[in-house]
Amino acid sequence: MSMRFYNLTIMLMFATGQVAADNLFVCSDSSHQVLQFDGDSGDEMGPFSFVANPTGITFQTLKSLDGISGDLFACSSSSHQVLRFDGQSGEEMGAFCSVANPTAITFGPLGDLFVTSSSSHQVLRFDGQSGEAMGPFCSVANPSALTFRNLKSVTKVPGDLFVTSSSSHQVLQFNGQTGEAIGPFCSVANPTALTFGPTGDLFVCSSSSHQVLRFDGQSGEAIGPFCSVANPKSLSFGSNGNLYVTSMSSHQVLEFDGQSGEAMGPFCFVANPIALTFRIEATECNGDVNSDGTVDVSDVLQVLSNWGLCKGCDEDINQDGDVNVSDLLLLVANWGQCE
Repeated sequence: MSMRFYNLTIMLMFATGQVAADNLFVCSDSSHQVLQFDGDSGDEMGPFSFVANPTGITFQTLKSLDGISGDLFACSSSSHQVLRFDGQSGEEMGAFCSVANPTAITFGPLGDLFVTSSSSHQVLRFDGQSGEAMGPFCSVANPSALTFRNLKSVTKVPGDLFVTSSSSHQVLQFNGQTGEAIGPFCSVANPTALTFGPTGDLFVCSSSSHQVLRFDGQSGEAIGPFCSVANPKSLSFGSNGNLYVTSMSSHQVLEFDGQSGEAMGPFCFVANPIALTFRIEATECNGDVNSDGTVDVSDVLQVLSNWGLCKGCDEDINQDGDVNVSDLLLLVANWGQCE
């Protein structure tokens, strides 16, 4: 992937509002807390919430295109629940859904919640608004992590789901709409986490090789080791384009250059950091449906083209599952150039 294309991708992230003020949230398996850190300096901002035996965390995406974060959702292996917390205050809002031994969690492109269960060896699907169980989505032996390849902003359909299996030492690919198995995507010894990078390649943590491995995001072909981390457990790209990885051995979150993999040093210290995620602090531009930086007639026409029930649509600006007058009013209220 060329450096020109990489830099263009990062510029587009900034243009759509994903700016560098994103704070980092890390689960500590020792303190049973989610800790908050300044996204620029790595300075600790204190405990954000309490989760007994946390295994995974994610923020709900309020706008699928802009990526603005809402409430925090955390897996608790002790309570066998996914807990919900206010995304700004950290106040607990109660149990969102029940999952036997949940290991990882993510929201899909259309707004539903997907959780891996190491007990049932399944990825379970829940309504992203109510928490109502929608049934098993797919089966995976000892699933440890999952992520979607989000094609929605381009194709208007969900990208495929990728799940790590610690039993088969593989990343498995599933149809993002039906859950139908597509097959193994790549092989990784003891995979613990995975994410797609800004340019579309797949990055996977291997606790056996103590590396983050890089694979072509389309073919699954191995590109090679990207960086070395002692006992990597979780990883995520920041809006600055750099990669952040938790090390259970050093009790640190380590930062790496997102292009070269060059180590930039420890970002913050956390006792037994088991999972991490960023809260996107974007400058919201409600109504810029086509993400061209301006709310204008073209956005109105796009909203009208998807009028009616439309769960997860970009045109559903208030994300209530229905494209209607309320969305048009929000659009008009933000008319003009986005700031």
